[in-house]
Amino acid sequence: MPDHPLPVEIPARPPLVARIVNAKDLNDMGRAISEHPKLAKEVLATINAPYFALVREIKSVEEAVRFLGMSRVINFTLSRLLYQLVFQLEDDLTSEVWRTSNKIAVGSVILAKELKAPTDEAFTLGLFHNAGMAIMDSYFEDYPATIQEAYNQENGCLDDYEHRKYGTSHAEVGARLAKKWGLDKSLSLAIEHHHKHDGMIDFIQHSKHRDAVELLVILKVAEKVANLPGYLAKCHTNYEWDHIETHIAEHLNLTEGKLSKKLADLKREVSEFRDPF
Repeated sequence: MPDHPLPVEIPARPPLVARIVNAKDLNDMGRAISEHPKLAKEVLATINAPYFALVREIKSVEEAVRFLGMSRVINFTLSRLLYQLVFQLEDDLTSEVWRTSNKIAVGSVILAKELKAPTDEAFTLGLFHNAGMAIMDSYFEDYPATIQEAYNQENGCLDDYEHRKYGTSHAEVGARLAKKWGLDKSLSLAIEHHHKHDGMIDFIQHSKHRDAVELLVILKVAEKVANLPGYLAKCHTNYEWDHIETHIAEHLNLTEGKLSKKLADLKREVSEFRDPF
């Protein structure tokens, strides 16, 4: 069954994404990036950043790509193109969504490593999960106010609130973007369910897509650490987390006390982490 029409337009998949993802080897990937001077300059600036503490400057994109590896170059390219094509609206909400998404991506990677889950997918999910917010923000003038109202609902039903107002939600829009850009199905499923309230709990407990479930749980923990309601909606209580916390703890085989400690530890690690991307 085809997807129903949306009140917003999903940005097309950039040709460079397909070229990078389908590269035959690192040399082919390097050539693809070299054809885009701005991206090539950013790759070189990244690899020569103090973070890597290289003994000499790397001057060719091909050599930089060999150093970074395919997975990290793909993540780097996706993040830059996502910013250019989706987060181009320069207002407070979209800027804050991008900033917090990067923070969540870092937290997701740290937690994924601990849980022995796929770190590349966790990073990409962290960046993409709220891209639908930026898209809807560019279409609806009242969207920042809507998000603030949605987060401040004591029932924590963000997805339902947006659907009632716009006929769609940022989670649905983000899932469509992930599909259109050819991301793994586990990512689009996690994005689709990340605000579904009772549907999220049912997905975590019963879905056969266990990779998507694992990524969704990682995302929700990273979101909690990033304090999204506070930053995006000036909401001091994370009502959604109150609704799902017990189920997240159960999935991770933790008591709620141990989960609280894990959240505190992860918050500290995220604050200390310095990533060149």
